[in-house]
Amino acid sequence: VMQLPREQPVRRRQPGVRGKRLEAFRRHAVPLHLGQQLVQFVDESVLIRAVGEQPQAAGMAVDQFEQQHVLAVLADRDERRAARLLHDAEREAAEILLKQKNPELTEEELRSKEFAPLINEAIEDMLGKGYRIYTTIDKDLYDAMREIAENPENFTPDHEEKGVEQVGAIVIENKTGAILGMIEGRDFHIEQLNHATQMVRQPGSAMKTIAAFLPALEKGYIQPGSILDDVPIVLEDGSKGYHIPNNWNARFQGLVTARYALNQSLNIPALRLFNDVVTIPVAWEFAVSLGITTITENDYHHKVGVIGGLDYGTSVEELANAYASIPNKGKFVDAYMIERIEDPEGNIVYQHEPEPKPVFSEETAFLMADMLKTVIQSGTGSTI
Repeated sequence: VMQLPREQPVRRRQPGVRGKRLEAFRRHAVPLHLGQQLVQFVDESVLIRAVGEQPQAAGMAVDQFEQQHVLAVLADRDERRAARLLHDAEREAAEILLKQKNPELTEEELRSKEFAPLINEAIEDMLGKGYRIYTTIDKDLYDAMREIAENPENFTPDHEEKGVEQVGAIVIENKTGAILGMIEGRDFHIEQLNHATQMVRQPGSAMKTIAAFLPALEKGYIQPGSILDDVPIVLEDGSKGYHIPNNWNARFQGLVTARYALNQSLNIPALRLFNDVVTIPVAWEFAVSLGITTITENDYHHKVGVIGGLDYGTSVEELANAYASIPNKGKFVDAYMIERIEDPEGNIVYQHEPEPKPVFSEETAFLMADMLKTVIQSGTGSTI
């Protein structure tokens, strides 16, 4: 992914909205120099403590040095956070404005290498004219998520060859699709790729709900108490001929209920639903209707796609967005981060309008939500 060139992104744009929005980051992210007051940067919720070496012969009081050093550390931390958020917001806003001028452009085209110069030009034009970008980001929530990502104790030690262990996470408001917070990765200066919205990875068992149990419930093939077979099956394998898939615990439990199969994340019942009951074409059509855009032609021939064996996989954003349709009573609302865009005169040139799309019934949503509660209460999610 190309890092978009920006000479002075913070200073080139006019100040924007207050509160829990992107402009709050810009206001606090301006580099602070020695001698500025601590209260200009730190609010009451931040615990201040001195860090770093004490001055030896600078003629500066120890407490003054410590205060200024803490200030510099905190300024650098928020500068890094703002840089990543600005990077994502600017690109998304540029894509929105480009699609307004060229409605025929597709998402695939906008994200291709060939269109990178056009995106860069749109960003520079937007910033140079002083456009204001209003986002859905909740600063408090975003800060809390960044604290997790920036704490090395939450991850394995850095590897000389493999680098740092990465992470992606996102919080989406179910009803509106608004992105309230996310973890885009460990450090923007290490990698600019957004691990929440851009990085594609295998979804593993998280796809079972979307491509097996949900469509099976919606079409009336199963209920939570329906009996499913958890016995060995033989499946074709495109590269090895045939293979016998196993469960995570290397055991087969015979006849189980659909609720229990999801509760324990059993592979075999999900594979049977995916291949024989719902069928692969219908399962992927259902997943696509819930915003999964990375399904390929090859995936229609993969027998184990429902347990994570996809060509490319999915992004954290798309998978979370699909799951959000369950508490939203079967309606899919595409996730978004840009609330509106204003030109230098304050005219609204773009205003996001949520477009809920019914995909499955409220009854299915209720049953699925109830089954997922069991996963958290007594299933594989109970240890989280």
